[in-house]
Amino acid sequence: MRVRKPSVRVLFVAASLAVFVLLLASDFRHIQITDFSEMPPSGERVKVSCVVVDCGASQKGWVLTLSDCNGGEARGFLSKEVSPEPPVTGTVVELTGEVSDDDQSFIFIEMLRVLTPLQSAPASNGKS
Repeated sequence: MRVRKPSVRVLFVAASLAVFVLLLASDFRHIQITDFSEMPPSGERVKVSCVVVDCGASQKGWVLTLSDCNGGEARGFLSKEVSPEPPVTGTVVELTGEVSDDDQSFIFIEMLRVLTPLQSAPASNGKS
């Protein structure tokens, strides 16, 4: 009995279909919020732009205090695996993370992007 080999076209279609099914099965969704009063229930993924108010070190990363544009605050954990360096206090960041099951105002940060790095003011040369 002779076994037929699949054509290149059939293999390409099968591989494309497998990739498409994997993409559908992956969870890339997040809820875009503009301030922390819109925080969804625990376990949901959120995306928000905010300001880093404070940053404290922990054994495996940093605990951030975050402020939104309306004065609301939340805290978040930023793993050293996500960012080897902590963000500078006063920096505007965009983050994506999962809302804690225990505390709805706490986010486990999965991605952090600095939008406006804190820059030092230019040195004065004494002239007015």
